[in-house]
Amino acid sequence: MKVLDHVQPLVAARSGDLAAGERTALSFWLLKVTNSLASLPEDFKATAGSEAVRKRVEASAMSFVN
Repeated sequence: MKVLDHVQPLVAARSGDLAAGERTALSFWLLKVTNSLASLPEDFKATAGSEAVRKRVEASAMSFVN
C-alpha cells in the first residue's frame, strides 16, 4: 500500500513526459490496480487503508482522460 500511495504524485509530476500511448497504457494498468484493490476482502481494506489508496490511484488514472 505504501508504494501505491505514491503513485499520484509521480503521475502528476511525470505525466507531461509521457507519449500518448504511454499515458494510455499507464491509465489502463492503474485502473487494473484499482479493480484489484476494490476486490480485496473488507476486513483487509479496513485495516490496510486500501480504499483511500484505491481512490488516489483511480484519480491518477482518470487524470489522463480529457
